[in-house]
Amino acid sequence: MLGNKSKLFVTSAVAIAVVGLPFGISSAAQANGHHDNHNEENHCVLNGDTTHASIVVENGVATGEFTLPEDCKNVTVSLVSYNATSADGDPLTDQTIFKSVTKTLKGSHKHYKLEVEVPDCFYQGDLVVGDPLDLTTGENYTDQGRLLASVNGGEACETPEPTPTPDPTPTPTPTPGGQGETLGDSTTPATLPATGSGPIAPALGLGAMVSAGIGFLKSRKNK
Repeated sequence: MLGNKSKLFVTSAVAIAVVGLPFGISSAAQANGHHDNHNEENHCVLNGDTTHASIVVENGVATGEFTLPEDCKNVTVSLVSYNATSADGDPLTDQTIFKSVTKTLKGSHKHYKLEVEVPDCFYQGDLVVGDPLDLTTGENYTDQGRLLASVNGGEACETPEPTPTPDPTPTPTPTPGGQGETLGDSTTPATLPATGSGPIAPALGLGAMVSAGIGFLKSRKNK
């Protein structure tokens, strides 16, 4: 049986061993989107601090830069741009993937750069370990411990106003009239029947003279 001193020594040794275990997410586990507090074969710890990761957006292009720490080999890293509905990216579940680039990097202690286009409107850019996520499912990189750097920006896109439909031009309805008549304004004056003087007046005068002559002849004959 162990004495008190022996028990104390064993307990201390176990405590030192536990504290001495490396913590972090192994590169293999991160590539698959899983947490792993320690990995005896790979002591790689990836986060924003250990990789000195950053994202800068200029002229519609996001550039993600980072350095792989010591013992980090065969690491898959993605730079993803998302369509967002607000300047701060909330809610995440409304974001949809716009563009992405994914690379598997073999060397540690090296500086890397990835580039991807961003939308013209509100956007979010994420530099992450592993493959891109579909944020509409409710999953996110922070909960999975895969986020290295993130950026939000852009402006609200203007919604084009609909083109107004012109009112149809009404077709004039003709006014009913006599056959052969021209209705409405006209530059040609209407022709009216002649009254008073004219060809009819001489004809009436000649008739009266003939009737008077016949009457005179009849009166002479009776005498």
